[in-house]
Order: sequence, then C-alpha cells, then structure tokens
Amino acid sequence: MFHLAARSSSPMHQDNPTEGARVNVEGFIETVEAAIQEGAGKVVYASTSSMYGTVPPPHTEDADVVPKNRYSASKLCREQYGKCYSHRGEIQTTGLRFFSVYGPHEKPKGKYANIISQFLWKMQNGEQPVIWGDGAQERDFTYVEDVVDALIKAAETRQELDGEVVNVGTGQPHTFNEVMDALNSELETEIQAEFVENPRGDSYIHEHRADTSKAESLLGWKPSNSFQDGVRKTVDYHS
Repeated sequence: MFHLAARSSSPMHQDNPTEGARVNVEGFIETVEAAIQEGAGKVVYASTSSMYGTVPPPHTEDADVVPKNRYSASKLCREQYGKCYSHRGEIQTTGLRFFSVYGPHEKPKGKYANIISQFLWKMQNGEQPVIWGDGAQERDFTYVEDVVDALIKAAETRQELDGEVVNVGTGQPHTFNEVMDALNSELETEIQAEFVENPRGDSYIHEHRADTSKAESLLGWKPSNSFQDGVRKTVDYHS
C-alpha cells in the first residue's frame, strides 16, 4: 500500500496546525491500521527532506534532525509511528524522504506549490517571481517520474527496508537563480526575479542536498531525469 496523502507544505501547517497534525499523523495511523486489517504486507509512505532543516549537506538518513516547523514535525512523527509498527512486527513500513518534488500535473495552489511551479506560473503571466535573499539558496529538485520509480522499487523491496527511511533526491542541487535561468530558456523570456529581504533569518534553509547512497544500495534506484529535462517537461505540460 502507498500512503502519499498529506498536508504537504509548511505554510499549510502554519495556517492550520491542528488540521496539519490530524491529516499527517492521525491520518497515517488510520491508514496503517486499515492496511493491517486488510492484510496488506507493507506500507510505503511519504516523508520529507524538510526535517533536515539547517543540518549541513549532504543529508544522510542517520543525521540528527530537529524539526524547524510543524510540517517537518508531523512527518517525523509519521516516521516514528512507522518504525513502531515495523518493530512490533505488525506490518512492514518504509518511509521515503522526498527532496523538492516537481513536475507535471501539480495543481495551481499558490504558496503551497513547489518553487519551480510557483515561478513558472508567475512567469507565464508575465509576472516577476519573488525570491528571498540573493537567489543563491539551493534545493535538490527531484522530478516526479523518478519519485514514482523510487516508490515502486520500495514496494518491491521487502525485508531490507522494513522500518527504514530512505532519501529520494538527486544529490545535485540547483540555485533559485538557476531555476530562473532554466525557465526563461524554456519560455523564451527574459523575466527577472524580484529579490527581497529574507524574513526567516537563521532558520531559513540555504542548502539542500541528498545523500542517495542508501537508495542506490537498498533500492537500486537512481534518478533518470536531468534537471534540464525535468524543467522542460514541466513547462511543456503547463504550456
């Protein structure tokens, strides 16, 4: 069974903390309990790389994480419950810590969307995307097709992944300025970002890069889409 449902961004939890916890934690427990009752052998669920916060990259699964926001805290709770179910032998669970997933089919949802989608929708309307700081901050953008492939491989891998969490990223981060350049290239535009002061200060995540060695060794997984190809496919879908 795959469990991907969630309040899936930090602003959602900031706007409604109680609903965020109910969906991400209670909803996860309800799903796993239903899977046990139906005799499912395994639950593969979505976690997040956001819990690494300001930990220096590359981010490894055994890093000491201290959630900096409610969203990350809810996903860390989800992981702990998953490990509990596995260690009790009730059902196998595997959590995948997704890194900045983007791609086609994301619905327009403003500040709740991935940054590539946010920038793209603005630029298609001839508007300037707003960037906090100087645009040098990095994210490990992971194309959605590669994420689907990782999910399938996690479902097919049994005992080795029981109770584990695994990074799903590329290990090759790109800056927000590089996102702007890639989108301008695909859209054949020359739109400049609007740079504003970063309101989050020291709590803001400036670097974001997955160590993917665990995914490679246990899942046999590597991303197959380059950043440029992923951006092109995303722009083509929304054009």
